[in-house]
Amino acid sequence: MVMLHLFLSTQALLKHSFSVLHMNHHLRGLDSDQDEQVVSSFCSHHSIPYDIVHFRPPDWESVTGTGLEEKARKLRKRALEKTRQELSLDVCVIGHSQNDLSETFLFNFIRGSSPEKLSSILPMWDPTNRIFRPLLCFSRQRIRDYASQYHIPFRDDATNQDTQFSRNRLRNNILPEIAKINPAFASSILRFQDILSTENDWIEKTLQDTMKSWDITSHRIRVPQALFCSLHKALQRRSILQIHSLLQGHRVDFSFACVETIRMAILSHPSKNGILYTDPKMNVEREDNVINFRINEVF
Repeated sequence: MVMLHLFLSTQALLKHSFSVLHMNHHLRGLDSDQDEQVVSSFCSHHSIPYDIVHFRPPDWESVTGTGLEEKARKLRKRALEKTRQELSLDVCVIGHSQNDLSETFLFNFIRGSSPEKLSSILPMWDPTNRIFRPLLCFSRQRIRDYASQYHIPFRDDATNQDTQFSRNRLRNNILPEIAKINPAFASSILRFQDILSTENDWIEKTLQDTMKSWDITSHRIRVPQALFCSLHKALQRRSILQIHSLLQGHRVDFSFACVETIRMAILSHPSKNGILYTDPKMNVEREDNVINFRINEVF
């Protein structure tokens, strides 16, 4: 609601046009409907075009996920992209705050995400999905203070206090304790992520140069053994990740343990021909000083 107020307040100055999308998850009964009412009333009063998306049982069943939060994120992403295309929007703007970044970053760090993934969590500008997060550098308290100052209506989601959800335990129990040690922890995360992102960009650029020596087809990738062995450990790991992504189209279910097993198999047997690694999706074998990564034909 603060973000909406900011867009409304700057419309005459910046000459931008915008519309509002509210997503009703229908998970909290009357509370969910009252959230919708606050948005629709505000938009109607200020003559702002808006749309409401309702997530019903068939919608929840149409997405995969290990939990409610994951499914909800996928539904929101799908609805946002659908609206962006239908309305030919230049950009979608989301109200994530500095606290959201801290919670998401720490949540993924605890789950063991790679530096590459941590560097791309909730970016302020996401060019791939054309998503902008203008409030990312502001704390939740700063946003609440703004809402109070300008009498902006908003509603709290009571389920944010339910600590059966991992993210809420972070929000309500762990992060307040971290803040006692470092009150500027949220800002530190933002700075640390910027460092990770910059270094990841450098690795990706170096990887692109390295890939020029690869022999790439749709079903196999051949890498000179001497080239692979000459790479820095970080680039060896990133190369294996990239190869798997090119062959499979994704990096799902490809863990650090798999990457390291392949890397060590290549380095530990410098003169051994034959299969070095195999799983249901990919084989890695050495043929005359060339490392051959190929899609497993059984799969």
